[in-house]
Amino acid sequence: NIMKATWEKFYELQDKNLTMFAQYTAGPWEYIGTQGVIQGTFETLAAIANQHFDGSLVGRTFLTAGLGGMGRNQPRAMTMHGGVCLIVDADEAIIERALERGFLDTKADSIAQAIAMAEQAKAARQPLGIGVHGNAADLFVEALESGWMPDIVSEMCPCHDPLSYIPRGCSPQEAERLRLDDRTAYLQQARE
Repeated sequence: NIMKATWEKFYELQDKNLTMFAQYTAGPWEYIGTQGVIQGTFETLAAIANQHFDGSLVGRTFLTAGLGGMGRNQPRAMTMHGGVCLIVDADEAIIERALERGFLDTKADSIAQAIAMAEQAKAARQPLGIGVHGNAADLFVEALESGWMPDIVSEMCPCHDPLSYIPRGCSPQEAERLRLDDRTAYLQQARE
């Protein structure tokens, strides 16, 4: 009796706490927390600097998303390189926690304000980690439509797992309710 790998089976096992995604640093049973992720993020950015920017990220901008347990290391790793990070997160409480714990330097009220702050820090060649509240699916488009061209673009959202991704137009609380009440609708909205 061979078990077929399907999303339905994955979520069934996940609901029973019998499986989870392995991500950036290690397998789920050996998740090593902040110290490992910041090292990996720092080294990833170092590789980008070496391949594309003559070994330095000073005066460079990094647009990314996801300030969760692993993603919160992105702004600090970029500022350790002397660069500027603008990071989007759909959960304002996570942004506040990142500020309190020193992963972010400041918070902007809008993507336009965040871009202005990033460009000012870039021109001054000052490292800066800027958080902005919103869904990356919306704010990345808004940044692009404004004509802003960051030097590096990435994300550390759970885009690989639509059941963990917060759909556009949902607060984290609304997403949680929808996830529990109507998983099929949640998955459809997250994939859109």
